[in-house]
Amino acid sequence: MGIEPTRPLIEAEGVKKYFYYQFPGLLARVLAGQRKAVVHAVDGINLVIYPGETLGLVGESGCGKTTVGRVLVRLCAPTAGEVRYEGRPVADVDAYHRSAQIIFQNPYSSLNPRKTVREILAVPLWHRGVRDPAAREEETLHLLRRVGLRERHIDSYPHQFSGGQRQRIGVARAIAMQPRFIVADEPVSSLDVSIQAQVINLLEELQAELQLTYLFISHDLSVVHHISNRVAVMYLGQIVEEGPTDDLYTNPLHPYTQALLAAIPHVDKAKRRERILLAGGVPSPIHPPSGCRFHPRCPSTMGQICQTEPPPMIQAGAQRVACWLHLKSV
Repeated sequence: MGIEPTRPLIEAEGVKKYFYYQFPGLLARVLAGQRKAVVHAVDGINLVIYPGETLGLVGESGCGKTTVGRVLVRLCAPTAGEVRYEGRPVADVDAYHRSAQIIFQNPYSSLNPRKTVREILAVPLWHRGVRDPAAREEETLHLLRRVGLRERHIDSYPHQFSGGQRQRIGVARAIAMQPRFIVADEPVSSLDVSIQAQVINLLEELQAELQLTYLFISHDLSVVHHISNRVAVMYLGQIVEEGPTDDLYTNPLHPYTQALLAAIPHVDKAKRRERILLAGGVPSPIHPPSGCRFHPRCPSTMGQICQTEPPPMIQAGAQRVACWLHLKSV
């Protein structure tokens, strides 16, 4: 699944996104008057996504994947850093949303239960400039057919659909704006396995037909391997490794990537990797560790340098990795 490098479609440079958590009164007094905490959801990432490719984004729950997706489509503004589209900073967010859309994770909560499919799809079509009712009706029916739903579904409400059908409505809403870039935020995680395959096939068909570019966020590393051209691995708000899918899955460089891939279940014993057990749990993004953020759990930690110095991202073959193990070997 190779994509010829061209000018990037989406660039994130030094992007940070912090949230401020307000402690309740009693806890604030216990914490000596501290009433706010900074959550380092995304902490200085650099990403490049090329036209027509799928970049997979993986990592444990709470590492900031969804926040990255929301920042890239500008559902929320970055605290610092810059998001560029076709080489230019995103200044007019409303105009940018004609080119960048998102498919949400939960098809049960991402659709307004009080609106029919006709009304749900009318919103993006209106903003795209389809103001004539007859033209909007025709376009809505075309969208339904394109995502595998029937025309009779146009006046149905979300509660009348299955989870897979609701996610197809979410896909239809995303492509209604005729975007070039779509963030797919765990679009199949809440679906049955057989339905997951159908939705993944639909996304691949739409990508080929409409020349779409995806950021595909998922916990399922097997699905990411199937659909992605490149993969970025995220840990506690930072990218720790990135590279072509086959290279990264065959030869993971970062100890965290190695642990993630070793956890993939395989029926074939020959494909199973030796399990890597990580110590402890994911640290709090309110108080992230100093140095390399993975060092408290890393089975290959090198002592003080890992504890005190954040490793820079370096090129190692086809991959980029932020790890002192590889910096010391360069």
